[in-house]
Amino acid sequence: MNQHSTKINHFFLLQFPQIGLVVFLILLLIAAILYPGGTILEEQLQVYSFSYNFLSDMGRTYAINGTVNFLSSSIFLLALLIGALSIIGFYIEVQKLFTASPSLRKLAQVGSVFGIMGCIALIGVGFTPVNLYRDLHVDCANWLFRLFFIASLLYSIAIFRQKDLPNQLAIGYLVFSLFIISYILLNELGPSPHESMTMLAIKVIAQKSILVCFVVAIYFQSRGLHKLIN
Repeated sequence: MNQHSTKINHFFLLQFPQIGLVVFLILLLIAAILYPGGTILEEQLQVYSFSYNFLSDMGRTYAINGTVNFLSSSIFLLALLIGALSIIGFYIEVQKLFTASPSLRKLAQVGSVFGIMGCIALIGVGFTPVNLYRDLHVDCANWLFRLFFIASLLYSIAIFRQKDLPNQLAIGYLVFSLFIISYILLNELGPSPHESMTMLAIKVIAQKSILVCFVVAIYFQSRGLHKLIN
């Protein structure tokens, strides 16, 4: 590991993802606190509901209850930008660790391409408020999870094949891959969240769980690599 680490920008591989993803979660929490209120089934609600508000609701220019949502939407956009950039830096650098064979290097590079494309879709979610650009926003949100699923699956395979990387890192990616494909199936094939409060809660909680799972996966990948490189 150490013989390859000199070619890598340690800040973007190790420190930036850890710091950036923590800031990302803190900013999302602040945006939720500042959100004026309203859900798709309870429009007059005066607070953000962690069980009934999607993350994208924070990005609306007007909250569902009709109130101007400048502060929350601005912080939400900033959070997505910081989160996406920190993950892009990670994916640019992590593929440099895979040197066992040209085919393995190519596999990691393709995984990083899909990961970076997923980050671009994440940024797209922020720049397409759902109340203004609904179709484009939904496309960005759907492709965000599809692209991260492919990236995670490819990196699971790559880490298993790279002998000087512990299999625990691959297992983390593989578990995330299983979670995210389950969410994709639920989100795209399951009943509409408009049908009932129960279905809305299921989809909202699933979305937040996948987000936290992904952030934790990248964070601990970076922490694990930090220990190995040092």
